[in-house]
This record gives sequence, C-alpha cells and structure tokens, in this order.
Amino acid sequence: MPWQYHFIRFIKKYEAGNPKQHPVGMTAVFNILDGSWATDNRVLFASPADWICPGLDPYKDSPPVADGKKVIIADVDHIWPTAPHRGWIWECSLRGIQPILMDTYCYGKPEWTSNDEQKAMRTQMGYTLDFARKMNLAAMTPRPDLASTAYCLASPGVEYLIYQPKTGEGFSVQLEAGKYRCEWFDPTKGATSAGGQVESAGGAQQFKAPFEGDAVLYLKAE
Repeated sequence: MPWQYHFIRFIKKYEAGNPKQHPVGMTAVFNILDGSWATDNRVLFASPADWICPGLDPYKDSPPVADGKKVIIADVDHIWPTAPHRGWIWECSLRGIQPILMDTYCYGKPEWTSNDEQKAMRTQMGYTLDFARKMNLAAMTPRPDLASTAYCLASPGVEYLIYQPKTGEGFSVQLEAGKYRCEWFDPTKGATSAGGQVESAGGAQQFKAPFEGDAVLYLKAE
C-alpha cells in the first residue's frame, strides 16, 4: 500500500506540468499471505488515486452508492458478484459505479460462473451503455431515496432511470410535479416498450412492469 501511494503521487507530480494528465488508479489490496484473501477498501478511498477498484464486500451483493469523490470501477476479478450476475451490472450502473468484466472468452469455461452468465453480463453492459448515451448522464446522480427499489439514477424533474430486480413486484418513484414519458425495458429480452404518459402532482408514483422478470423504467419530462 505505501508503495502504491508513493507511485500515485510520483506520477501526479511528474505530469503536473503537462498540458494533460492521466487519471491514476489503485486496485484492490488483498491479504494473500495468510490465505484469507481479505480486502480493506478503506486504503483505496484514503489513497491519492483518482479511480479505484474495490474488492468483495459490500460490492458483490448490493453495491453502495458512489459519492463522486473517486471514480469506482467494479471489476469482477476482485468482486465475484452474487449469482445471477447479470442484474449486478444494472445495480452498479444505477449507483454510479462502472462495472467491468474479467472475460474468460478465450480461456475455456470460467470457474466462478457459467459461459451463459458471462454472455448475459456482456449483453447487459451494452444495454446500460445504450441508456448512458441516451440520457444526459452528466446531470444525473444516484438517488436510491427516490425509488422503493433503491436503484435509481435521476436528474429530478427531468430524467429518471429505475431498476427493479424483483420480478412481478410494483414499486414507487418520488417524482417532481410534471408530465413524463414512460419507457419500459426488458433486460432479459432486450425489448423496449412504450409506457405512455404519467402526470405527477409531485410525490410517490406507483409503477409495475408489463412483463415478468427484472425491469428497467425510463422517465423523461415532456
């Protein structure tokens, strides 16, 4: 850890006078000497790094909300998310975290998951990228407090993206007053369907996906 801190500072100092500087990162610190593979993410957040790759808990089950102080890259090489992994991509994305996949495409059958699940993760990463390009992402922040699912990106009153991991369950979204165009996305089938228009007086609005499985709801002010 001290060695990494030193070189992060060294690179920043070396590049300080350049027209452009690289964002410098630091990845998970594991205790491999005693075989425990324990990790301490605190040393990453306390580091001078611009971006970090944390390890294991709590990122594998319910990724915590990114606070914007550092760019957080969730790498399955360090985390091994709880199965099924495909929904984890959405959970990370809607909490301001950048998920990446240690792909075993060229190395035979993966030990920690299945080829089908890895394919599904690649597919979901593409879907989240589609939404990132569709929205004004720079204006949106993770707002778990605005959706009962606790997975929500929002620019309140303008755009909302909500993930519902539980099949068949309704959920609520706290909306600013106004009219919104609704769009449903089925991550399992990769299908988009129009959800009509919602007019909110402000406060909680109820929604339920028109299909089975996990669901994504996109709301855009009109």
